[in-house]
Amino acid sequence: YLLIDVFKGMSYLSYLGLDIFRSMGNIASFWDNDVSIPFMDLRDMAEALAVVLLDAAQHEGKVYKIYSDSVTIKDICNLYSELLGRKLHILDMSEAEIRALFAMDGVQGELVDILVEMFARFSEGVYQPDETWDGFTKLTGKEPRTFEAFAKEQVDARVKPIRLFGLLSKE
Repeated sequence: YLLIDVFKGMSYLSYLGLDIFRSMGNIASFWDNDVSIPFMDLRDMAEALAVVLLDAAQHEGKVYKIYSDSVTIKDICNLYSELLGRKLHILDMSEAEIRALFAMDGVQGELVDILVEMFARFSEGVYQPDETWDGFTKLTGKEPRTFEAFAKEQVDARVKPIRLFGLLSKE
């Protein structure tokens, strides 16, 4: 089996929507604001995956843990406040509010349970990278994009990020 250990929270961080920041000035927090979680730009994840898939036999049975840096919700809020030139605020969401938000977006059932459990595990600090989380560099020979570089690029380009489940962001 071919496995790449891609941390689920990275996807959440990779699609944080500037449109909601601009319109509401808030960042929804689904886990403890002081707990850092690993970030990985989706483009870097795709590049690492492509390396593995193009030579699957060489990577069979291996696990690659990939991330660029760890950030807290407070870090995210402060960085986007600076980049956008206005104060953003953190909205702490209860489990019931998270479930309601998913329901409004049409996400239901077992997927919601999995996501809520994942967010609870974030708050517990379960996913803390260490020196073994260097899979991207091992696979590509490059350094991954940092969260700060990602955020600056997103703001500078006025990019509307990819929406996962349509969550927190409406066209």
